Parts: sequence; C-alpha cells; structure tokens
Amino acid sequence: MPLETLFLFFTAGLMAYATIQHATSALEPPIDKVQFVFAAMTALMIPFSILQVLMMQAQSESGYIWALKANLSTALLFATLLPWFIALYTELKSRWHWGLSLALLTLAIVNLWQPYSLQYSEFSGITSTQLPWGENYTKGIGKNGILAYLTATITILVYIHGLLAFWHHYRRLRRWLDLGLFLALILFLAATIMGILVRLSILDWVLPGPLGFIAMVLIMSIALSISTRHRLKTSEKRFRTLVEQSSFGIQIVSVNGELELTNPAWQSMIGLGANDFEQGPITLDHYVQQQGLLPYIKQGFAGESVDTPPLQWTLPSTIDTLQDQQTRWIHTKINPIRDEKGSVSHIILIHEDVTEEQQIENAIHRIAAGVASPSDTQFFQQMASNLTELFHIDAAFIGAIDEQDSEKVTTLALFSQEASPANDHYRLSEELICPNGEQKSSYLLSNHLANFPLLTLLNDTGTPHYLGAILCDSSGQAIGLLALLNRSSVQLTGVNPDILAIFVARASAELQQMRADQRILRMAYDDYLTGLSNRAFFHERLSQTLSEAQSSGNLGALLLIDLDHFKTINDALGHDVGDAVLRAVATRIKDVTGEKVLLARFGGDEFVVLMPQNTTLIEVAEQQARDTAQHILDTLKAPLSVGGRAFSVGASIGIVVFPQQDETELDILRHADMALYKAKNHGRGNIQSFIPALQVAAATRLKLEEGLRGAIANNELSLNYQPQVDVNGRCIGAEALLRWHHPELGAVSPDEFIPIAEETGLIHPIGRWVFEQACKDLSHWLEEDLPFLGHLSVNVSPWQFIASGFIDEIRNSVEKHKVDPRYLMLELTESTLLQDRQETITKLELLRNLGFQIALDDFGTGYSSLAYLKDLPLDQLKIDKSFIDELGITGSKQPLVESMYAIGLHMRLAVIAEGVETERQRALLVEMGGKNFQGYLFSKPLTESDFTAWLTATQRPR
Repeated sequence: MPLETLFLFFTAGLMAYATIQHATSALEPPIDKVQFVFAAMTALMIPFSILQVLMMQAQSESGYIWALKANLSTALLFATLLPWFIALYTELKSRWHWGLSLALLTLAIVNLWQPYSLQYSEFSGITSTQLPWGENYTKGIGKNGILAYLTATITILVYIHGLLAFWHHYRRLRRWLDLGLFLALILFLAATIMGILVRLSILDWVLPGPLGFIAMVLIMSIALSISTRHRLKTSEKRFRTLVEQSSFGIQIVSVNGELELTNPAWQSMIGLGANDFEQGPITLDHYVQQQGLLPYIKQGFAGESVDTPPLQWTLPSTIDTLQDQQTRWIHTKINPIRDEKGSVSHIILIHEDVTEEQQIENAIHRIAAGVASPSDTQFFQQMASNLTELFHIDAAFIGAIDEQDSEKVTTLALFSQEASPANDHYRLSEELICPNGEQKSSYLLSNHLANFPLLTLLNDTGTPHYLGAILCDSSGQAIGLLALLNRSSVQLTGVNPDILAIFVARASAELQQMRADQRILRMAYDDYLTGLSNRAFFHERLSQTLSEAQSSGNLGALLLIDLDHFKTINDALGHDVGDAVLRAVATRIKDVTGEKVLLARFGGDEFVVLMPQNTTLIEVAEQQARDTAQHILDTLKAPLSVGGRAFSVGASIGIVVFPQQDETELDILRHADMALYKAKNHGRGNIQSFIPALQVAAATRLKLEEGLRGAIANNELSLNYQPQVDVNGRCIGAEALLRWHHPELGAVSPDEFIPIAEETGLIHPIGRWVFEQACKDLSHWLEEDLPFLGHLSVNVSPWQFIASGFIDEIRNSVEKHKVDPRYLMLELTESTLLQDRQETITKLELLRNLGFQIALDDFGTGYSSLAYLKDLPLDQLKIDKSFIDELGITGSKQPLVESMYAIGLHMRLAVIAEGVETERQRALLVEMGGKNFQGYLFSKPLTESDFTAWLTATQRPR
C-alpha cells in the first residue's frame, strides 16, 4: 500500500481515537461543550482523510469529482465548527464566529450542488502524477473559479480570527497552554494555506491537510486535558471552600460509615469543638443515636434522599435567659453521593438550625388553640398559660383597661401555680400611652417605665421582676396590659421578642373584638338615631307577643307608620335636617303611645307600634288600634320645629290585628305592609286596616305579573279593532285595542294589567309587540285592497314615549312591513306630553316629519291648558268617554264639550268623540259640531278577522 495512503488511514484512525476520547470526556457531568465541539471536529477529519484517499486513487472522472465534493464539504464543515470551538474555549464573545460559520456552512452546501465542486469552474479531466518517492496519485485538471478563491479567503479569515482570539486569551491569562494552542493553530494555518495553494494548482504537491491537523490535535488534546484537570481541581477547591464557609452544618460520611468531613458550622451548631467529636463510625456516635438520626442515615446508605422533621437536640449551656439555650431544633437533609457506576459511595448530611422557626410555630399553634376556647375568659387564661410555658416564667397576667375608668385594669387572666388568687381589678399608678409612628413597635414597658403600673400585682404573685407590654387597639388607644412575671431577671433574646409580639398582637385583637362585641350587644336592640327600639328587638318582641296571644286567646295589633313625602325633606334640606325630623317624630309618637306599647323604628322613615290587647274581640281590638293611629296622625299634623324651621309631617298607617288563621310573624308584617300600601294609594294621610281581600288582591296581582312576563311568548295577547266613523257612517279609521286572555283567569281588563306592565317595565316589550302587530295587520288590509280609509290609531304609554329608542323602533316596524306612516295615528295622553315640554315638542315634530299623525287622548281629563296645546304639533283631539256619558244623563248639550269642539275648530284639529253608545248622544254631538265618532253605537271592538268582515259588509269599495 502506498505510503501516502497508509499515512491518511493512520490519520483517520488517530482521529477516531481522539473523537472517542474527547466525546467521553465531554459527556461526563457536567457536560463540557468545548470537548464536545472538539470531538465533532476530529470526527469530521475521519471522512476527510478517507475521501482524500479515494481522490488520490480515483480511476474515473466521476469518481474523482464525487470524492472531491465530499472531501471539500467535510473540510468546510470542519472550518464551520472551528470558530465555535475558539469562542467556547476563550470565552470571548464576538459576532465574527456567527458570520464566518454561516458563510462556511453555506459554501459547504453550495459545493455539493456545483457540477465540479467549488474548486473548479471548468474541469478537463484527471491525470496521474508521481511523487518524489515514486508513488503515483490521481490529480484533477481544470480551471479555478471565483468561488474557489472566495472559499479560500473565508477559510483563511477563520484561522486569522482564531489566532487573534487565542492570542488575546493568552495575554489575558498568561498560560503556556494557550500559547501552545496559538502555535498549533499557526502550524495548522500553514498546512491549510499550503493545501489551498495545491488545490488552486499554484503549488504542485500532495494535499498536506491531515499532517497539520495531527499536530494541532496532539497539542489541543494535551491542552484540553490539562485544562479539564485544572477545572476539576478548581471545582474541588471551590466545593471545599463552600463546605467550610457554609452557614449550614455539613457532614460527609463514607459508605463504611466513617465520618470523613465535618464543617465548622456543624461544630458551632451543636456547641462542640473540632476535637470533641468521637472517632469511628457515625453509627456509634452517641449524639446521632440520642437524637434519633440513625434510621434516617440508614435510609441514605440505601440510596434514598431523606428530609427529616425538625429534631430536638439537647446542648450544654449556662446562659440564664428566658430562652432555654440547651434546646435546639435541627432539620437535616440526607442525600446519597454515587460513584461513576451509580453505587452509593458517600452520604452528605446538611443540617439547618430551625430553632427560631420552631419556637414561632409553637407559639402560633398555642395561640391558634386558644381560638377554640368557648369564652373570652378561657381564651385569655389559655394564653397566659402558654406564655409561662414558652418563656419559662413564673406567672403571666393579662388585664383590660376599663372604658369608663382609665385607671382601672380588670383581670382577664392570671396564670401562676404559686401565686395568690388574683384580684378582680387593679389600679394603675400612671397612665398607659400607646407609641405611634416609627416607635409603634416599642410596646415593652421595662425599659422606659421605671415603676410597674400594677405594683399590687407584683406583690400578689411574689414576682419582683417583670416585662410588660401595652395592648393597643387599631386607633392607637391603650386598652389593656400583658405582663411576664418572674422571680429572677427577665430578658428577651433571639426570636423571643418576635414571639412576644405575636402574643401581644393577638391579645390586642381579641381584647378589641371583645370590647366591640360588648358594645354591639349593648347597641343590638337600640336604634342609634332615635333611641327607640330597633328592628331586631321588635322582631324578638313580636315573636314573643304572638306566642302569648296564641296561648292566651287575647289579640294584638300592629301599626305600620310611614311618613308621607319624607324624601322631599331629605333631598331639599339634607340628611342632617332629615335625621332631626325623624327624632322629633319619634318623640311625638312616643308621647302618644306611652310606655305600655312597643314603639320601634323599622328603618328609614318607617315606625311600628306593637299593641298587646286585653280582648278577644277583633272589632274591639281594631277600634282601639284605629283610635291610637288617628291620635298619631292628629299629633303629627301639628308643625314640628327643627333648627328654626317649622315642618308639617303627614303619615300613612296600616293596621293589622292578629292572630288570624294561624298567622306567622312574617304573615303579620306582610299584612301590615299591604294595609299601608292601600293607605298610600288612597291619597296618603289616612288609615287602612288589613282585610283578607287585600291578600287576594295581592295574590292576583302577583299572578298577573308572573303571567304577563310570558304572555307574548305564549301567544296570549291579541289586538281588537274598534271602527271610527263620520256622520255618514263611513269608516275614517280604527283604534287598536290590546286584549289579554290569561290561561287561568280568562280575559283580563287592560285597566288591570297595563298599570302592572308599566310598574314592572314590561310595557316596553308589550308596546313593541302591539305596534309590530298593528303594522302587520294594516299591511295585510292594504295588500288585500280592503275598503279601509283613514288611519289606524295605536296607544302609546308614557314610558314608551320617553324611551330613547322609541322613534327608531316604530320607524323600523313600518319599514319592515312596508307601511306608509301617514296611515298611523299615535295616541298619547296629556300626562305623557307634559313630562318635558321642550323634549316632547322636539320628539313630536320628528314623528310628524316621518309621516305619523298625533292624537291627544282623553282630552279634558288633564290640565287641558291652551298654553301648551298651542305649542304641541297635534292632529287630533279625542274627547274622553266620561264627558260623553254625562250627555246621556242630562240629555242636553254640555258647555264643556262644546268648548272642546271650539278649541279643535280654532286650532284646526280634528275632534273625535269616543264612547258614543246611544243615538241621542250622537245627535247632541252633531248639534255641537261633532263629525267623527267611536263607540258601541257603531261597533264594539272586533277581532282582526271580524273587523275585515265588517269593512267588507258596511263600506263601499274604493
């Protein structure tokens, strides 16, 4: 085999060995990226060497070109990794290695797509050349292109970049290894330049690349190995320093149980010196056995990671403070250390002193346990007991400052097994003042108060030494005192001040809550504003009175009083004046009712009177209640003088006599409320008693309201149409009238359900349905060419009219059904038009501009002032049925009706009389100038089908 070929195969084998060695080193934890990249570079030189052999022994042009492409791409990939190796080794951040690597990677890919590789732009063939020592090898013949020179330039730039990086790295650290790498890269650069000259046919010689790389690999391998050992030593030194200086106690134990390392922190933690530790296996260490650590150590030897609970260690100490220094709580973590085979070689014990955390936790547990105490006294007594145990003192005292006497301290708890029985209270020798601002945490008394404020307490307990803390509320007022009492000097060390602060805060919060509860208890049955009994006390008394009445047979009465128009006083003069009025009213009513009955403020401006009656007769009980109610009304009529002002306050009163038919407390209140509601609806300022009919009416109203909510969805609503005619009987229009057929109650009058719809807001969906259905029917009549002339009148509720989207809704309806708005007459009442005069006029003008006609319904029943009529854009006046009914009674003309016709004539408005039922009424209206009529005389309201039939039968075709 030729010498050159043997050398190349030797190079490939050497590179394979280097690859395995550096890859193995790289994958050992922690992963070494430098070794990993270098292993990849040596791996690329294996195919590079083999491909160069194939080039030198190629027998055909195609075989030569294939080997050349693969050989050159491998070399370019190697050069691509070189900048990354340099960047990782030198730790020098630069953007050059990104750009150079990307350029070389691109050239490696482009090389594979070139017909003759990047080396040749034109290829003439291959030839056999003899080396000086007589060997022959294959060589390509061709012309080098611009890509070949570009590749050579970028490759040389990579090596120059590497040389600069290694030189800066050497100057920074002054290590001979870095200088060696610098020289190795110079050698490889020389070999690479020589190889480039050979490839470009500038130099006639065999490619020397592997030779230069062998030298570089040897030098770099030695440098990397030494660098790795150096890092290991540095890491070991850093680990030992970390262990020695760690604040955690650390012990390292071999698999044989021999204690190999103990750091100073552990020695200090358990109070022993380095020479105090016993030699030998850790399993024989009496400290380990005594504290119960041995089972956890065995788990560590078994390969488990163990996290022990805090263990209590008893240590030698002579310090005399509140804290027992002989007790330490230590939390230990045990982790196995494994060798390269995965077997446990050592275990490491990491100890943490958690004494302070354990003390705080114990304190919190003790405080939390006190929360479950059934009474305040037991809570504070338990807290005093916990204080003596946690701080190892002789006694603990907790007292509360009296709210009425700031010098008096009432004993809440005193825990002492040897103390005399505690006094109920003690006198303070001086005032206690809570600190504020930055000194708020300075609650201790021993430092800044020479004399303890409760000297008698010290004598009672036989404890001359103390440590006191003021208990303060959230506003900074002193509300109590907590004291630690001891026969010897009392000091706080370590975490004890924080523990005591927890107890002080908890005691302060509990004492403040206890005060608040007592205050609430006193106020539970009193109304803060009037001084009368409040709602809670009234309910309790009503329940008691009802029970007594049911057992004795005697009756009781309840008066529910609501002041009329009290909100006006509040809004106009403010709540201060309103509150003064309520107090004056309460005094007036109390003077009337006396002490024998219960007077309570029920809330807001409502008062309630509970009157037990010594009678079994309902009539007598109700009359007595009405007499009292009337006396109250008469008393309130007299002017009240409040703040220099005189007020006349009226009231409405609802009365219920109980018990009737197994009434409950809630039934009584509900019945009284019904009676009061009836009194308000009767014009206020009157008295109404509950009767069963009110319950029936309320139930019916509720049923109507519930039914009305589903009336549209259940198709229970319908429209009837009542014709409007002229003097000749010709139809000039019709009025759409809403009808509701309830599934249980049957036909419900609009007078019943329309007010409910307006109160509940259901008038809006119902009004939309009415207008939508009217437009739908009108469109049908016009399409069928029925003899319907004039307009269709649709009533509009005041709530509909003032809604912001009303105009858009009706405009959308007429557009949807393709109805000309001039066929529609919107009927509005005077109350609707008087809501906001200017806004009403604006909205009416907009409706008329759209084509709608406007009628004033029920004309004459409201204000009927010409002052507003002349400004309103109207088309029609409708005389209310009540005026027409009077014509039938008197049988003669009515001046008021004649005036209405005159107004219509003067203002050029059409006038229509509704409710015409007799021929006599019609004749009188005609004599007064009437031309248009509506009523049962001409036709009752008809269903849609009956109305169309009426039109066909009575009206001439158009």
